Amino acid sequence: MHAWGAEFARIYTIHPTNIDEADFYSENLYDNQEAEHLPCSARSIIYCPTVIAGLTALLVKQYALNYALPREILIDLPNFYLQT
Repeated sequence: MHAWGAEFARIYTIHPTNIDEADFYSENLYDNQEAEHLPCSARSIIYCPTVIAGLTALLVKQYALNYALPREILIDLPNFYLQT
C-alpha cells in the first residue's frame, strides 16, 4: 500500500460463478498482516468511501445493463488517478 492509506483503493468486478474470475479475485487478496494499519485520523476521510460508493453504484448499473465491466479499478485520490 501507499503512504496515503485510505485514499487509495482497488475495486474488483467479477462474476463469482466464473472460475477464472473467482481465481483472479482470490489470487489478489491479502491477509491482515499485509494490511496497512492507519491512525484513526487517516481512516475517517469521508470523501474516500463516497467516491468508491459512487463508482460501485455505476458498476452495478452497468452490470444490470449487461455492459462490459473492468476487472480491476485502481483509485489514487490524492493524485486524481483512476486506472482500469
